[in-house]
Amino acid sequence: MYYMLKAELHSHSKEDIEDKLNYGLIELIDRAAELKFDVLGVTFHHQVIEGKFLEKHKKYALSKGILLIAGCEARFEGCDVIIYGISERERKKVKSLEGLYSLKKHLESEGRTVVIIAPHPYFQVCGIGAKALGRKLAEYKDMFDLIEVHMFYTRWFNLNRKAIKFARHTGKHLVGNGDIHNLSMLGHTYTLIDSKRTEDSVLDALKNGKVLVKTRPLPTSYFFSTILRMLFNR
Repeated sequence: MYYMLKAELHSHSKEDIEDKLNYGLIELIDRAAELKFDVLGVTFHHQVIEGKFLEKHKKYALSKGILLIAGCEARFEGCDVIIYGISERERKKVKSLEGLYSLKKHLESEGRTVVIIAPHPYFQVCGIGAKALGRKLAEYKDMFDLIEVHMFYTRWFNLNRKAIKFARHTGKHLVGNGDIHNLSMLGHTYTLIDSKRTEDSVLDALKNGKVLVKTRPLPTSYFFSTILRMLFNR
């Protein structure tokens, strides 16, 4: 057993081309350090960050004691999927969930570690949440390594229940994420990973389900204030 690393694997900042957020990646790293996170996964929409931008922020995160890993929240067939272990060039070639599954199998046949997470798979109410996987989670269940437990729930409202039931039924492992769109969202739900503090080790541990979800329901007041922030991009 290695040290259990405190990890957030679904996060966004104002550099994300889809989100209008009021904090940058440096501020996100600082907040994660304050909360004693060991691993921070950056999952911008439609983009795997690379090059000088990534290296600069990896170096800064390391100075704060954090391993920064670049993933992506990609969208295929109207559904969001979190991917780790592919390049931006590879992401651009994928046009469908079937194409993503084929890419994953190809890369894994070459010895690459690709981790695919189903984010907020059933967060759909009255037509809202069309970016959730819904029925496609069952259709592509063999492609997914982990099912997300999302921080956005209370004792009386919890759309994670169906995802947890699905994971138990299929033998999938759960991963806890905040889907960070506001710094106050960090730390309510996260994952402990039994891993060394290296990217390869973390991805291997995720692949093999060496994870433990830590979560607590949101207070009702925070739940509704978060809805308002999301509606007005604050």
